[in-house]
Amino acid sequence: MKFIRAIFLGVLYFIIMSVSSCTSNDFHEHIGVPEAYGTIFYSGNKNMDKALSYLSGCDVSSLKNGTYQIDPGKITITVSDNSLRSESDAKLESHRSYADIQIVISGTERFGLADVKNCKSVAVPYDSQKDIEFFNDAPERHVELSAGQMIILPPDCAHMPLLGEGNVRKCVVKVLLAE
Repeated sequence: MKFIRAIFLGVLYFIIMSVSSCTSNDFHEHIGVPEAYGTIFYSGNKNMDKALSYLSGCDVSSLKNGTYQIDPGKITITVSDNSLRSESDAKLESHRSYADIQIVISGTERFGLADVKNCKSVAVPYDSQKDIEFFNDAPERHVELSAGQMIILPPDCAHMPLLGEGNVRKCVVKVLLAE
């Protein structure tokens, strides 16, 4: 429980600002947290509210690797150990129906980010069954997360996860936004 509470108290402003303009170089230019929260987290979206509420009371670092259905088809948590890769071995990805909440449990992970509207070179077309498409475009900016930090990636933010050297243990929460 301590782990997630530290994330919410220490990193929530970062998450909200990074999502409000995932390619902005200065998160602190943006308006205050309460107003941003309503815009970014799709205020009133019961699935996002439920996922964030669940995470606030869950110690994800104690979960074993695997997939957990919090609300089947709407909220899924996957905990896994992953090898990091170079940017040249990765592609930007985006989703249309689900947002990602990605939490680094141990290690350090870099993410490449881009506004999906600026992604023009499709590598793998959208697969509606998996809610994913891949792009050859380069990220517009990078964010590095350490253990205990998280980022929320809405559908309009293409992301290139698992960048760096070594390994990372992480939790990815898929949250259905479009019903």
